[in-house]
Amino acid sequence: MQLVIFDLDGTLTRTTRVDEVCYMRALRDEFGVTSIDNDWLQYTQATDSGITVEIFQNHFGRSPSDEEIERVKHRFVALLAQAIEERPESCTQVEGGGEVLPDFSDFDAFLRTLEKVDVPR
Repeated sequence: MQLVIFDLDGTLTRTTRVDEVCYMRALRDEFGVTSIDNDWLQYTQATDSGITVEIFQNHFGRSPSDEEIERVKHRFVALLAQAIEERPESCTQVEGGGEVLPDFSDFDAFLRTLEKVDVPR
C-alpha cells in the first residue's frame, strides 16, 4: 500500500489567500453560504472537512453528508485550479518544496490528480 499525505498550504506552497477565497466561494456556490467566519483558528477542527462540518452545523443545524463534503471539495479544487491558472503568482513554492514535489511547474496537473484521489475520512 502506498500512502501520500499533503499539507500544502504553508508547508509546500504559499496559497493561504487563494485557498481562503476558493473555499469560501465553493461553499457559496454549492450551498448558498455567504457568511463564514474566516478566523480559521477558532474552529474546533483544523481540517477542511472539520471546518465544513462546523459551518454546516452553524448554518443548517446539521452535519453535511459525505456527498455534500465531496461537492465542496470538488468545487474548491476546480476553483483553485482556475485561480492558479489565471494568477500563477497566487501559488508559489516555499523554499525546498521542489524537493518534495519535483514537477511543481505543472501544478494544474497535480490539482487534476486530486479530483481522482479517494481520500479516506
